[in-house]
Amino acid sequence: MRSTQIEAVLGKTRLGVRGILDALFAAELVARASVSGVWLYRFAPPAPEAEAVLEQPVSFAFSPEVLGEYDAANADIDRLLGQMDVGPVTSE
Repeated sequence: MRSTQIEAVLGKTRLGVRGILDALFAAELVARASVSGVWLYRFAPPAPEAEAVLEQPVSFAFSPEVLGEYDAANADIDRLLGQMDVGPVTSE
């Protein structure tokens, strides 16, 4: 937008818009470009910061040995439950 357009939209004076634009420039929220001799202003939010790359891979909370023991224990429980003769379940 041209500064005169910003003045009309905001209902501010030329000096008021200049102060607003200065503050937005300082916060790096506005970019300015000259097109055919006219300064145009646009909203230019900062680029999102890239996530930090981890130098070491994140280890899983449980080791493969512990997970194997857990699976074996579940298999034992399933085997024991399969041996039980539980008749039909009824609710009272």
